[in-house]
Amino acid sequence: MNEICDIVLQAVKGDDLREVYPSFDAVPVVKKSPRFFTVVGLEKIQTQSVIPDSQDGVIPFTAVFRISVLADFQRPLNLSEDFLFQVIFPRVKSVGGVLCEILPPFADNRLQKTVTAGLFSFRGFYSQEVDS
Repeated sequence: MNEICDIVLQAVKGDDLREVYPSFDAVPVVKKSPRFFTVVGLEKIQTQSVIPDSQDGVIPFTAVFRISVLADFQRPLNLSEDFLFQVIFPRVKSVGGVLCEILPPFADNRLQKTVTAGLFSFRGFYSQEVDS
């Protein structure tokens, strides 16, 4: 599962974005960009029963990531929305079959940021050896 987390994080970063962070990083918000930055976090993983496959078994899974764009209160909200739709979505979509749910933007008064986020669901199979 770490692999899919790394794949999604690297896809969002691409070659040009530095202000992309995993949700559980050690960088305080005050040290992140005052304009806007992106946070990628694993929301949930759902697995199903093992499907035997000769010597190995595969486990169907769905991994849901929350990708949030946090922007300063003074920035227009549509800039964050545009960034999510025009930059983040195509990058995440390039990873593979993805379902997307865009959440309503909200103000995080504690962080003094507006948050525009989407939930991105990936489906696949995890391989493992089946105990005999």
